[in-house]
Amino acid sequence: MIVEERLRVSSRRDLSEIERKRLEKALKILASATSYGIWAQMDRIEDEEKVEITCHGIDPEPFTCKVANPDVPGEFCFPPLASLITGGARLMLALLEHCVSELGGEYVMEDTDSMAVVATEHGGLVPCFGGPFEMKDGRSAIRALSWQQVDGISERFRKLNPYRDKARSILKVERDNYDPATGKQRQLYCLAVSAKRYALFVRDEDGNPVLLKRA
Repeated sequence: MIVEERLRVSSRRDLSEIERKRLEKALKILASATSYGIWAQMDRIEDEEKVEITCHGIDPEPFTCKVANPDVPGEFCFPPLASLITGGARLMLALLEHCVSELGGEYVMEDTDSMAVVATEHGGLVPCFGGPFEMKDGRSAIRALSWQQVDGISERFRKLNPYRDKARSILKVERDNYDPATGKQRQLYCLAVSAKRYALFVRDEDGNPVLLKRA
């Protein structure tokens, strides 16, 4: 219900852009906290006196140690339920990886609920150091999907959308892919080290990079 309300807020015209963004962010935090956060919540006890606790790690058997300021489970803490949320996201990304790879495509990076797929308007080879293919000029390359193929993948995931309003895909094409002035899709470029270390940009008429987003 909270997620559906957030979708409705994005189309409200009785709010200013600032009010809309604030409300969207508040609803996003509320949805995250109530659908996942409370099930994984651990509360810190402020106590400098060390107490003995049991620790569970990668080894088969737990071990004990003494720590100050230990964490205790929150009121609604239930890790098995929290793991269903994150496990569902990992399953979704695994399915997405399969959809991209079965078309012969590649992706730059992926985060907890998103993926940057290598794509151009018509698909085909694009230069990439270490790629398994070769351009006509001898440069290494990888195969890019076409925008139409990416839209097709998004449509497949639309059927998994559990929400009633605006039955769009749970893996939609981000708005950065569209020119805000014309609304037409444009070519994006990305330099990435990891999911949290990347730069997203377009090129101007002279071929110079124009930064859109960085993380």
